[in-house]
Amino acid sequence: MIKRLQSADSKEIEEQMNLEDEVFKDYYDLINENEAYKQSLTQYRTQVNKERKAKEEAQKREEEAQKLAQQERQEKEQAKKREEEAKKREEQARKREEQARQKERQAMLKLAAKMKKYGEPIEEIMRETGLSAEDIEAL
Repeated sequence: MIKRLQSADSKEIEEQMNLEDEVFKDYYDLINENEAYKQSLTQYRTQVNKERKAKEEAQKREEEAQKLAQQERQEKEQAKKREEEAKKREEQARKREEQARQKERQAMLKLAAKMKKYGEPIEEIMRETGLSAEDIEAL
């Protein structure tokens, strides 16, 4: 009977040890699953952070590109305005030159008329005024 009791106790102890082994195995499996979850979560967070940074950088580059495009538009507008102003100045200068030539021609015509009035020869008037014989005779 003692052997039976010892045998029953030994079976019970063995079963208890097997149960403990299973519990420890389950416990370590849970720990390993938790570690795997932590690693997966860390990788996910890292990926999300990388994507967020990439998106922010892309947005910054887009904003910089828009600023550069705006600057270029402004520079083009300013260049166009400067060009228009230069054309206006050229036109004004051309008009002033034309007016000066007309005044000079009028002055020469007046001079030629006076010289003709005082009896100067046409050749002399032509040499002094640079007018043609037809212009002088028309006076």
